[in-house]
Amino acid sequence: MLGNEQGFTLLEILLVLSILGVLVFVFPTIMGVIQHTKNHDTHEKLEMMVFFNQLTDEVKESRTIRIEGREVVLIKGDDTEVSYRQLDTGQIRRFSNNSGYVPMLYNVQSFYCEREQKKYRCTVTLINGEVMSRSMMPMYGVY
Repeated sequence: MLGNEQGFTLLEILLVLSILGVLVFVFPTIMGVIQHTKNHDTHEKLEMMVFFNQLTDEVKESRTIRIEGREVVLIKGDDTEVSYRQLDTGQIRRFSNNSGYVPMLYNVQSFYCEREQKKYRCTVTLINGEVMSRSMMPMYGVY
């Protein structure tokens, strides 16, 4: 008669409850890791956008632009010399009149700029492989 009865045994119920318990504890951890990775990538993109916004503003104000390897030197309308330079430490720093600096970007694998007719295109590649580039054009006549 026992073989014909409908229902779950105690062993089956305990097995299902254990599996659900494990899932309840593991799921938030997995979601936290996924969310942290997503936020980290978004943060790096935001930092690169801020860097390019600053560089674009200063290129617009420049009357002379020189590209020297991993460095861009800008001479602004008031004769202030501003340079953006990639260091061997993986940073891009902003120098003003060759005195003092502001760290602009970290974890940089490569930074280079090139002239495209009247525009300049700068490209940054981070250590994690993220690449961003932007074209900029000065408002003054650049020689």
